[in-house]
Amino acid sequence: MTDPQAIDLTKFEKDDRTGHWEVVITLTGEVRETVKADTKEEARAKVEKMITDGEFELMSDEVEDAKIDLLYPSWPMYLVTREGRPMQVSHVQPGDEPRQRDERGF
Repeated sequence: MTDPQAIDLTKFEKDDRTGHWEVVITLTGEVRETVKADTKEEARAKVEKMITDGEFELMSDEVEDAKIDLLYPSWPMYLVTREGRPMQVSHVQPGDEPRQRDERGF
């Protein structure tokens, strides 16, 4: 197996994504809903499913506190062909082939 450190990244076209930042924000707030269920257990199961399915939308006036946990520059993206498919990736893997931008700039 090829050592990932041995990949010559200079062969790959790269978008440094200058001016792009990744941010992780913790929000604290409250959402009130009415759930129809016969038992408390059924109501809890329905609410847990709603949370899992992303059915709650937190409105800005429901946010009580917002804290920035992480803020760092976005990873650069490399143009590669992987398993025959053109893509942009943040980490080049052994077997990835360099490619040029297509007519759409991708």
